[in-house]
Amino acid sequence: MKIYLLRHGETDWNIEGRLQGRMDIPMNDSGKKQIEWIGYYLKENEFCVDHIISSPLLRAKETAEIIAEEIDFEGNILYDELLLERSFGKLEGVLWSPEIDLNDTKHDIESVESLCQRAKEVWSDYVVEKDILIVAHGAIIKAIVVALTDGKVQYEDNRIFIKQGDILWGEVDDNGYVNRLSYLIEGEVFEIG
Repeated sequence: MKIYLLRHGETDWNIEGRLQGRMDIPMNDSGKKQIEWIGYYLKENEFCVDHIISSPLLRAKETAEIIAEEIDFEGNILYDELLLERSFGKLEGVLWSPEIDLNDTKHDIESVESLCQRAKEVWSDYVVEKDILIVAHGAIIKAIVVALTDGKVQYEDNRIFIKQGDILWGEVDDNGYVNRLSYLIEGEVFEIG
């Protein structure tokens, strides 16, 4: 089984540096072009999956639909609320600043522990003998990477910075984990693991 993790394309809030969280922000034209390019790249490399599972937020949903069309996917896209972006509580829509403490409970932000637990649930729901593409958001994808590597990659690991339109993939072993992830960044493939 292979797993692919794709972050949605760029939004205007990404450009502005705003915390999006659960706000339902659409992709902008640049984001749609990013995803069309990824779709073209995947099709040229004979990409094929059995399932596409997406966050129901508009930016991820649009991404999944574009990819499905580009690769001639004939199945139904599944939408799963476990793939929603990390909730940034009262800070959603706020311009990001290094002074913001995402661990401060007064902001009602979803904790990293809760996010990683949600990622484990996602992973346990979809460990099957089929190839899957998960389309979601930066924070939940990072948490899924933690689950996929059985904690060998930590959430705070700086090697995992997932930009809009980035895709990671790996082969799932018999224990349900990935030992090595490949990572497509601006047309070049890197490895983590």
